Amino acid sequence: MSVPLGFEPSSRSSAVTDITVHAGCRARDDGSGQHYAAQAQAGSAGRAERRRGPTERFCREFCSERRHALRWRQTISVTTRRRDQSNYACLATSIEQLSLDVIERASAGEREAIDRLLRVMQRPFYNLALRMLGNRSAAEDATQECLLRVITHLSQYRSEAKFATWATRVAVNVLFDYRSGLAREARMTFQTFSEMLRESPDETATERPEDALLLKQAKTQCSRALLQCLDGNHRMAFVLGEILEFDASDASEILGLQPATYRKQLSRARAELTAVLSRECSVHSAGRACACHRRVGFAIKSGRMDPAQLEVRIGDLASLRTRLAVLDADHRTLGMYQGDETPDLRDQVLNSVRDVLFQMGTATN
Repeated sequence: MSVPLGFEPSSRSSAVTDITVHAGCRARDDGSGQHYAAQAQAGSAGRAERRRGPTERFCREFCSERRHALRWRQTISVTTRRRDQSNYACLATSIEQLSLDVIERASAGEREAIDRLLRVMQRPFYNLALRMLGNRSAAEDATQECLLRVITHLSQYRSEAKFATWATRVAVNVLFDYRSGLAREARMTFQTFSEMLRESPDETATERPEDALLLKQAKTQCSRALLQCLDGNHRMAFVLGEILEFDASDASEILGLQPATYRKQLSRARAELTAVLSRECSVHSAGRACACHRRVGFAIKSGRMDPAQLEVRIGDLASLRTRLAVLDADHRTLGMYQGDETPDLRDQVLNSVRDVLFQMGTATN
């Protein structure tokens, strides 16, 4: 069974007890002006269906395709405007679920509580670092610094503030300072990126089912590289809002910005990414020249991709392309990035953080 956009395999199912829509089509508060909300009650099913646009009908299709082995990747309640608390895939929510009791016990040095914080924070921080820095090695190194900085500064946290906001602000500061501000600048121009896409494409290649994981890896690496064309402020705004899924008020607080300023940064980042994807990418916009199957061979030959060390586990590129086709350009961009997997930090890297904390005497029995 193919894995549709917005779903990930799960060992457990999660019931959505409220009216929900996919995050890419949610009623937004980021200034985009897009409002897609499920209608709780309609006097006439026919009139309700006519009122729904293609994007909302697309969301409703997800509901009919849910199975016990699948769950929403990102959901939001349109009646309470808060995220589904059972949804672990929402990276911001995973930190928000930490209780004050756990945080206080960790601050006092209790090893079990510290380990709980590390296990919850590693995934959002690693995915933030991965998008900001662009490669796994640097992201793992920076994530260790983020985790160490938060744990060793827990005494500075005040309970009147949201812990997720405070901890992520600490991580953002670490990332912006990492390797003399590597994440602050754009790594390449959009023009250079477009030129790179035209390097040695294999015009004879075809999209084969057996290459599904290689194709998804190529798409993931390409999407990540495109983010590096944004300067650090706009890249961070996009990653916080659209990948970690902090709402605009929390994201602006994390970055120390006025909400209006943050929304402008997010809107501009989305527009710049959409412009390139609409022009170049056949996954985003059908018929465009750049196709993943034409890029895989060159990526492997040039060392940009190692088939033995793929990061992806779900080869759903064909399904992703089909489902993006019914969305408008901006939502196709969100779907491109929200369709990427959000991996965990490798165990050996997380264990090294534990070892450092133990040696420092931060953790006690």
